[in-house]
Amino acid sequence: MSKRSRPGFTLVELLVVISIIGVLMGLLIPAVQAAREAARRTECANNVKNLALAAVTYETTNRKLPGYINHFGSFSGANDPGDPDNTYTTAHEKYGTWHVALMPNLGAQATYERYNEDKYPLYATDTPNAVGGWHINSVPNIPIFVCASATGVAFDSQEAAQNTYISNNGFWPTEAANGTDAGDPATYGAVTAVQLKNVETKANGAFNNKAEALGPVGPTIRMDDFKDGGNNTILFSESLQAQPWNRWTLGSSTTAANAKVMQGMVFHFRDESEGTTLAPAPESVMKINWQAMEGQMTSADAPLWARPSSAHNGGVNAGFADGASRWVSESIDYRVYQAYLTLRGKSSSVPFKEFVPAGDAL
Repeated sequence: MSKRSRPGFTLVELLVVISIIGVLMGLLIPAVQAAREAARRTECANNVKNLALAAVTYETTNRKLPGYINHFGSFSGANDPGDPDNTYTTAHEKYGTWHVALMPNLGAQATYERYNEDKYPLYATDTPNAVGGWHINSVPNIPIFVCASATGVAFDSQEAAQNTYISNNGFWPTEAANGTDAGDPATYGAVTAVQLKNVETKANGAFNNKAEALGPVGPTIRMDDFKDGGNNTILFSESLQAQPWNRWTLGSSTTAANAKVMQGMVFHFRDESEGTTLAPAPESVMKINWQAMEGQMTSADAPLWARPSSAHNGGVNAGFADGASRWVSESIDYRVYQAYLTLRGKSSSVPFKEFVPAGDAL
């Protein structure tokens, strides 16, 4: 009688199959991850586009853009009508960032009213509804303020009011009162009210201070002031160093200059081209994505981090004043970066006022 062969795999065949599956998984997983990142990058581009459209809508309604910091009213000290358990009775002024100003155009009316109506306190006593001293209703996580790809030391530390987007806050003054000095861009607390007033012009940036008690109020900025064209001027971009959207102070400083770099991007009086008499722009100032995931903004170096950054590979998404979103390469020339933050380059504080970026400069 002949022996029948037993059905099944030999050990060698099984190992071959496992090896093939391993190779296929090795090929498939990066492709899946790449597809997911592409989807997240697209979602992020839509976020900055919607932020830009919300700002345009705000300007149409109010005939001006909001500030990077705004005064929304005062809480007199009464009990909180939105939370009977919150017995916070300390009177306080109510300041909010550009995020708050745009909330009615972003589907966050209830949070906006928390700031805009004097009967609500922003803060809370030590109750289950308190987060870092703030009432939870004052600092919710609003999806449009967060890029799905965001990660890193700074972002991962955010408990509430999560945020990864910053506004175009223009020129950061350094040592000279007129702001046209190549001083140390890391200088933070030394910015005076005179410096701030002199550099927050209609040419230098889209957003300025609107809270009089915190410093000189900047000029009214309207869409008509974008002389270089809305398609050539950034309104918003990404930043892994952006502070939670409710925060505008680091340490004990409570000035408009503080808010300018905490929730915004700025440009410095620097130039990276060789042969100029200016100090070159240090990598920590001008390079998009430089150490963005590892670093964290402090009160000593905030102006260095007030620039775009993201967890995307090779650049960031930016929302422009024409309501569109565009990709900005991390290899962007610093002159180009300066040009896309100014509303009229020839009247601004950039070192080379005659510079005009090429159409493909991004």
